[in-house]
Amino acid sequence: MHAQPQNSRPPLTLLEARTFEQHHLVKLDEAIMACDNRMARFHQMRADYLRAAIATGFAKDAQ
Repeated sequence: MHAQPQNSRPPLTLLEARTFEQHHLVKLDEAIMACDNRMARFHQMRADYLRAAIATGFAKDAQ
């Protein structure tokens, strides 16, 4: 068995733990929104590309 590392800091208080959790939930929410925005831009670019390809006759075989 490995020895437990010595913690120089006492455990978090409930308030500290909740503050830490809230901060990381906010960061996670921001990351999800950024991902959603990138995905929306990707789908918009894909739709624009397909419209242009169809308009020029490039994608007639793909329909």
